[in-house]
Amino acid sequence: MLALVFVLTSPVAGAQDARESFADGLFRAARFDMRSGNYAMACPKLEESYRLAPASGTLLNLAVCHEKLGHDSTAWTYYVRFVETVSPDDERVRFARQQVDALAQHLPRLRILSRQASSDAVLYLDGVQLRAASIGVDIPVDAGEHHAEMVWSDGRRARATVEVKRDQREDIYLDAPLAPPVANRSPPLNHNQPIFHPRFRPVVSRRHGRPLRTAGLVTSGIGVLGLVSAAIFSAVALTKRPIVSLHCPRGFCDDEGLRVAGEARMMLRAADVGLVTGATGLLTGGVLLFDAWKPSPQLLRSETACVATFSKSF
Repeated sequence: MLALVFVLTSPVAGAQDARESFADGLFRAARFDMRSGNYAMACPKLEESYRLAPASGTLLNLAVCHEKLGHDSTAWTYYVRFVETVSPDDERVRFARQQVDALAQHLPRLRILSRQASSDAVLYLDGVQLRAASIGVDIPVDAGEHHAEMVWSDGRRARATVEVKRDQREDIYLDAPLAPPVANRSPPLNHNQPIFHPRFRPVVSRRHGRPLRTAGLVTSGIGVLGLVSAAIFSAVALTKRPIVSLHCPRGFCDDEGLRVAGEARMMLRAADVGLVTGATGLLTGGVLLFDAWKPSPQLLRSETACVATFSKSF
């Protein structure tokens, strides 16, 4: 029987010993940081040490550490907890009570007020949820910026931020915004817009006009090249006119005049082809670009539904 009790209790005792060992190591590291003046690193270690193995010495050091960081409210809370925890005969109680009285005179305090508080509203102060009884009560807080929020059951929210300094008391007013009025009738139907099925959601797509835009730009470019080539061929043909006049007096041409006249006619034919091609390309490109810009009904497939929608395709 004794062996069974030993087997059942030894793991629990071992786990407790391990927690106390971890807590002692954290406490010693925190005390080293405090002696070095590094209170910002010491306080978290003391809090973890106290969580693993609550001890009055750790609690008193926590109060001193937060007081050094200027966290008067947190330090005051730990001092009060220490006084309530240890025996009145403890020699450290006198020091703790002196600190409690000294800090209480300078504690920053925050009061949350609301004219629309209700039992269904949820109150948060710096992310901590509070009950309705906290409204209108002076709450000791550390000096600095604090955020308050109240959430009503209908989804309305009220938020406020205030900065509290030492020896000050600040009020935060949280009043719910007015609920949006309920429309008594449906808005007039716009026949220029499509009607969507309630279970579908409209999807806007911009892919439809891309092929048209590309084709329009390419065709317009070909048209511009055609007009440019027509202008070049026409200019070259005009430069040959003086040569033809020189070698073809009175309508009779020598060999050089016939050759130059033939080249001029070929240039003019090429200019005609370029002119026709350019005009056709510009006209076709303009039509394609206009269609790419024009809103048009499309059948679009989304991840959840297939719907009809109007969108600018370009």
